Amino acid sequence: GNIEDKTTGKMFGILTDLSYDFTDVMCETISHVCLVWVRVYAGNGAKSLEIISFAKGAHRLLWDAAASEGNNKKAMYLRRAAILALLLKVDDSVDDLPNEIERELLQKCGEPALNWAWKTAATYVQKTEIAVPSLEDSNLQQFHFQIGKVLDDLFLLLPRKTMSYIEYCTYRVLHVGIRPKQNVSL
Repeated sequence: GNIEDKTTGKMFGILTDLSYDFTDVMCETISHVCLVWVRVYAGNGAKSLEIISFAKGAHRLLWDAAASEGNNKKAMYLRRAAILALLLKVDDSVDDLPNEIERELLQKCGEPALNWAWKTAATYVQKTEIAVPSLEDSNLQQFHFQIGKVLDDLFLLLPRKTMSYIEYCTYRVLHVGIRPKQNVSL
């Protein structure tokens, strides 16, 4: 099917499942409806500043929702979704943004996404008062495994290399150990 059918089907399932609360519905709506349509809009001649504005707005909504959740699994999920929204990444999406928009998005949102990622990991450890992060902490592992590949790919595309990526990778190694096949040259 096409993108509209996939998006509509996913949202119908979410909205009819009564186990979802408001933040779940908001996160899924932003991730699987709004961002998909922003990507479609970007491919149909939208200006890059409009697209970046949408990405930043989606990021802010999800980040604020995460702040209201405290420091638990749902907060980590929302923060991951906020970082992906800032980059206009949708689960299983292909990178089909027009080159000009993708370049502008990376330039304006790439480093902030890396900053948010390492701050999320560091804050989680600090607020849960973990003296030495356990390699078994599922919230941290899930966060790093779900967002790590996106950030590795992002770093390779950035026009200017940044220390934020090094900081994120340092926290990732401390939290989940060294991952196999992590080939990123600086």
